Amino acid sequence: MLDLRPACERCHAELPRASAEARWCAHGCTFCAPCTDGPLAATCPNCGGELVPRPRLKVAPPEPPPTAPRRLVCLSQETAETLALLGLEDRVVGLSSFVARPVDAFAGAARIGGFSTSDVDAIAALEPDLVLLYSDVQADLAAELLRAGLEVHAFHHIDLAGMLAMVRTIGRLAGVPDRGEALAASLAAQLQVARDAAPSGARRRVYFEEWNEPLITGVRWVSELIELAGGEDVFAELSRGAHARDRVVEPADVVAAAPDVVLASWCGKPFRRAELEERPGWSELPAVLAGRVHGLDSTPLLAPGPSLVTEALGLLRAAITAD
Repeated sequence: MLDLRPACERCHAELPRASAEARWCAHGCTFCAPCTDGPLAATCPNCGGELVPRPRLKVAPPEPPPTAPRRLVCLSQETAETLALLGLEDRVVGLSSFVARPVDAFAGAARIGGFSTSDVDAIAALEPDLVLLYSDVQADLAAELLRAGLEVHAFHHIDLAGMLAMVRTIGRLAGVPDRGEALAASLAAQLQVARDAAPSGARRRVYFEEWNEPLITGVRWVSELIELAGGEDVFAELSRGAHARDRVVEPADVVAAAPDVVLASWCGKPFRRAELEERPGWSELPAVLAGRVHGLDSTPLLAPGPSLVTEALGLLRAAITAD
């Protein structure tokens, strides 16, 4: 059973279950009629499949069991995004200020601070049944929440398999395991399409920069996406490190790696190309000489949720193959 997604993956227009404007491909990728008939030309940008009208579901889905959490707080982008794709955004009562998408999906939710500095008292005042977090950066916050008597679940996946497991886990935690499994299966199918289409011959060597002070190269899911997008991560082994400190490189290391493509996605701040190209020896990098230096939006790339498949993979493919 394919997941019925609540919004267009391109423009984020709402597509409720009974919408006559919804279009989808064989893998469940979903877009609105204007995007399908216009820029997409009835072709799925994720897998290349034909986009056709989605059947309208007139029977309401079964209600989750009464024991399922009804009041959720999300302190990370990927958990909020997943809940929205599961059709459970109305259960989210609180969010980190860093949660930006889906746009307008959580209009009624309270904003309760930053990624690691959320207000525990404000969270407790929302009376959540469950608080969702991500990574060791939020470990101290998780401990404070536990001491406040709140139910907490923290994720710490660093690869695509872990992202799919997170989707399934959120489905189970929220009492909708079938929806979680359907969404995970759809995402896995899209990854397999990309895997089957990836070139087997020579590839462009790619350096991905997640941060510039110090230089931090890409985490494991980024490295995997680079491979699926047709590139070769020059620091693939470092990507296996679970912490940012495990992925620090020196400018000279990048010069020695001589990447054909440089991709920069500085988490939370704008990319400055001139600063990158002024580093000693970098003006002679093959990527710089060929004009293959690209700044990419960190929002879909650095939050390990479904957007890695629905958006980040396409961004990487376009940048890696651009001439």
